[in-house]
Amino acid sequence: MVLFLAGFLALLVGVTLGLLGGGGSILTLPLLVYLVGMEEKQGIASSLFVVAVTSMVALLSHAKAGRVHWRTGILFGLVGMAGAFSAGRIAAWIPGSYLLVGFGIVALSSALAMMRGRKETAPRDGPIPLAQSASLGLLVGGISGLVGAGGGFLIVHALTILGGLAMADAIGTSLLVIALQAMAGFAGHATHVRFDWTVLGVVTGAAVVGSLLGSQLGRRLSALTLRRSFAWLILAMAIFILARETPDEILRMPALRAGGALALVFVIGIAIRNIRIGRALPKKENGTNSALRASENSASERGPRETDEMKIKTFYDPKTYTFTYVVYDENTKDAVVIDPVLDFDPLTFRTSLDSVDDVSNFIESERLKLHYVLETHAHADHLTGAQALKKRFGAKVAIGSNITEVQKTFKEIFDLGDDFATDGSQFDRLLDDGEVFEAGSLRIRVIFTPGHTPACASYHIGDAVFTGDALFVEDQGTGRTDFPKGSADALYVSIHEKLYELPDETRVFAGHDYQPGGREVRWETTIGESKARNVHLPAGLSKEEFVERRTRRDKELAAPRLLYPSLQVNIAAGRLPGGDRGPRFMKIPLNAGNPTDSAGFPQE
Repeated sequence: MVLFLAGFLALLVGVTLGLLGGGGSILTLPLLVYLVGMEEKQGIASSLFVVAVTSMVALLSHAKAGRVHWRTGILFGLVGMAGAFSAGRIAAWIPGSYLLVGFGIVALSSALAMMRGRKETAPRDGPIPLAQSASLGLLVGGISGLVGAGGGFLIVHALTILGGLAMADAIGTSLLVIALQAMAGFAGHATHVRFDWTVLGVVTGAAVVGSLLGSQLGRRLSALTLRRSFAWLILAMAIFILARETPDEILRMPALRAGGALALVFVIGIAIRNIRIGRALPKKENGTNSALRASENSASERGPRETDEMKIKTFYDPKTYTFTYVVYDENTKDAVVIDPVLDFDPLTFRTSLDSVDDVSNFIESERLKLHYVLETHAHADHLTGAQALKKRFGAKVAIGSNITEVQKTFKEIFDLGDDFATDGSQFDRLLDDGEVFEAGSLRIRVIFTPGHTPACASYHIGDAVFTGDALFVEDQGTGRTDFPKGSADALYVSIHEKLYELPDETRVFAGHDYQPGGREVRWETTIGESKARNVHLPAGLSKEEFVERRTRRDKELAAPRLLYPSLQVNIAAGRLPGGDRGPRFMKIPLNAGNPTDSAGFPQE
C-alpha cells in the first residue's frame, strides 16, 4: 500500500519538472523519507536518481520544440556536476538530520520563488561570463548534490540572467543541467549509500509518467495556478521538515527563535502580497505610431481562459484597414499569427515587406516559436504575408478546408489553367469545422463561419475568438456577402447560431475596422456587446430582416480596390504568380461578369 501511494505521489514530481522546470526533488525527498521510510542519506541519494531520470525524459519534448540551448546547458551542467559530485562525497560526514534541515531551508526558498513567479529579463549582450557561470554552477551543483534539492529554480534564474535566454528556453535548458547535476550528485552519494532498487524503480517510473502528463497539463491548465498551488504545498512541507528535524539544542537558542519568528512574518507577508497581486493585475497601455497601431492584451487580466500566459499583439494596416494578430503563450513562447499582410501598391504594382517586418520583429524580440499562420479566409482586400512568415520562421500555413470552393470559382475567373490545383494543396494544412488542434501550448478550435465567403473560419483560442470578416465591432456590423458564393443566409447562421452561442464574456477580435465617423481604430469587442448592440445583427433580429438589410447594404458597396490582385495570390496561400525567378505577372480580368469584344462592346 505504501509503495502504491509513493508511486501515485511520484506523479507530482514529474509534473512539476515537466511543467515548471524545477521543484521535482523538493517533492521526492520527503516522499522517500517520510512515506517510504528511507534513511536520510539514502533518501537524498535516491531522490537525485529519480530527478535525473525524470529530467532527461522531460527534456525530450523541450528539445523537440527547439527550446534547449545545448552548448550553454552542457557548459553550465559540467561545472555543476563537479560541485554535485563533491558535495555528494562530503555528505558522508554530515549528520542526516542536518542535511534535512538544509533541505528544508532550500525548500522554503524555492516556495517563495515559485510564489513570486518568473519574469522575463532582457537578453545579455556578449558572451556568458565564464567566472560567474562557473561559480554559480559550482554553488547550485553543490547545494543540489548535498541536500538533494534546490537546483531547478536557481538554474532557470541563472540561465535568464547570465545566459540571456528567454524563459521558455531557460526552462528547457535547465532540464539538461538538472539531469547532469543530479546524476553526478547521485554518483557521489553512491560511494557510501545502498539503494532499494524496487522502490526506486516504482517511484522513478511513476515520476517519468508524471513528466509526460506535465507537458500535457501545460497545454490545458494555467501554469500560473499550478505553480502557486505547488508553492503552497512546498511551503507547508518545508515548515514541517524544519520543525521536525531541527535539533532541540538549536531550537532553544533565543536568537534563533527571534529569527524564526521574523522569517515566519516575512513568509506570511510574501504570501499575502502574492494573493493580492493575483487578484489585481495592472493593465498595460497600448503602443501606437502613425503607420501601425499595436496593442498587447494579457489574458491574465480578463477572467477565465485556457492559460494565464496567453497574450495577443495587434497590428493595424491603415491602407487596407486590416488587423493582424500574434497570439502567444508568454511562458512557453508558442505562437500563431492570424491574417498577416503583404504590402502592395496598385499604382506601381510593387510589393513590400514592411508589415511583415513589423510582425517578424515582434516575434524575434519576444523569441517566439511560430507554429502556424492562420488565414480566416481568402481575403479580397489585401495580399497575405503568409509565405514570407513561413519562409522566415518555418511556420505552417493553414486555412479552412472550404478554400477548395473558392479556388474552383476563381480558377475559372482568372483562367489559371490546368496546372493550378483546386484541392487546397497550396496550403500546409486544411482545417475542418469543429476541429481542435494545438500550436505548442495553444489549443485552437476551428469554427466555420461562411457567408462573407464559403471558406471563412473563425479561431477560438482561450477566451478570445478571431472572426475575420464575419463579425466586426458593434458599430461596424458584419462582413459583406456579395462575393461569389457569398450568402447572407449563411452569415446569419454563422453569427447567430455559432458565434453568439459562445459565452458573453468571450472577446471578439475583428479582421477589419473602417473607422465609421472617423473614430479611433477599434479591433476588440465581446460576444455580449455584439449581441446587444451590433448594428447589423443584434441577437433579437430575425434571419429575414438581416438578409434584407445585408443585401440592401451590399448593393451600395464598391468592389475592393485590391480584389483581383489579392484573390489571385491568396487562393495560392500567398504565393506570388510565376516561378522562383524572373518576372511575375498577374491576370486582371476585364469587365468580369459583363464580357465584351476586343473593341470593348458588350457581347450579345
